[in-house]
Amino acid sequence: MKRYKRWLVPVFVFVVVLLVFSLIALFRYEGLNKKSGLDIPPDSFLYLGKGGDYLVQRVVRDTVTFYDIHVRSPDGRNIIYPMRNSPVAVEDLGFHLPEKLSQYVVKEIVFVTQHPSLIEESKSYSLIAGLEFSRILGTGDTGVYQLNVEHTFTEMIPSVENSGISVRTCEDVSSQEAVVLLRKGSSTSLSVEGGCVIVQGKNDQELIRAADVLGYYLLGVF
Repeated sequence: MKRYKRWLVPVFVFVVVLLVFSLIALFRYEGLNKKSGLDIPPDSFLYLGKGGDYLVQRVVRDTVTFYDIHVRSPDGRNIIYPMRNSPVAVEDLGFHLPEKLSQYVVKEIVFVTQHPSLIEESKSYSLIAGLEFSRILGTGDTGVYQLNVEHTFTEMIPSVENSGISVRTCEDVSSQEAVVLLRKGSSTSLSVEGGCVIVQGKNDQELIRAADVLGYYLLGVF
């Protein structure tokens, strides 16, 4: 019996700590919702980000869960971005971003690049990851920065030789051209190497998590 008590104590302590942190998180978001005085829609909450309070709404579309974050662009437009991850779910990465990250991303031209084999390997999740933040940078209706964004490969292989897609690597970083590299790795992170922005995930879902962190950063949430 004593042997079981030895491991029951730390397990009990862990459960209590986990419960306390869960309650703190719950009160934090409920407190924000009440404090705002706004009519918060169902399945929604206010997230206190770097740029203020952001309305986040959980929406299921075709069995896929999205977190619609409401933002106001510099020109006064109200834009809703469906993100694959809630800002709460990526805080662990969002609080540890490279310094002055924007100076490496926000340039005249942004090349979002990856090895062509990553698309098949990730079951196209790498394409979704690239779109999570490139739509924020681009010139479309949802573009906040209105920059020229091009999706490229790091090299050509026979299966994509006739795709018309150009080749860009981290070696192409310049004062006018930014390069964002999507890749798999042993850990999930957002980093800068030699002026090149690295969006890395240890699996398919984690790659999108890292991409969402960059997206939230560009929106001013982190």
